[in-house]
Amino acid sequence: LDFLEARGLLEEAVIFLTADHGEHLGDHAEFAKASPWEPSVRVPLIVAGPGVAGGRVERRPVETLDVVGTIIDLAGAARAPRVAARAF
Repeated sequence: LDFLEARGLLEEAVIFLTADHGEHLGDHAEFAKASPWEPSVRVPLIVAGPGVAGGRVERRPVETLDVVGTIIDLAGAARAPRVAARAF
């Protein structure tokens, strides 16, 4: 963020914070990621920037693939027919 701010780009940047999997961190006496329980399959995803509604919580399941669809839509670009992602 400091890099973007120093170059005057922070106000027009869209920032995505996510991970590839959840973690149990002791839930169900588990510390790994390979189980069907919610702590393992829930992935953090935070998006901030212009064109992104603040304070919104998406209740529907979102795949990390949908990040691609969201970036394309925020950029105002056309989607290639093979892009199966949806915007959230």
